[in-house]
Amino acid sequence: MCELCAKYLSLVDEHRVLVSRFRIDRLSTREREVFLLIGLGLSNADLVKQLQISERTVKAHVSRILAKLGLSRVQVATIAAAYRAKMCT
Repeated sequence: MCELCAKYLSLVDEHRVLVSRFRIDRLSTREREVFLLIGLGLSNADLVKQLQISERTVKAHVSRILAKLGLSRVQVATIAAAYRAKMCT
């Protein structure tokens, strides 16, 4: 294995270990859906349209996600994007 590939695999493994501590399984089914959509970069307004729910409900879901995971929205978006890319399975 080349040095670049070894470094990449090491970084991926390190990433998986770091992400595993965020325990996505704490989220409800709907919260996981919102979580993954945040990973696409959707705003609250986009989530309202996509999920066909009120803005108040979107804000409640997002707030619970941030609280349960102990992360900022940017961090959630980053982690969710990695999950969407199947890096964290």
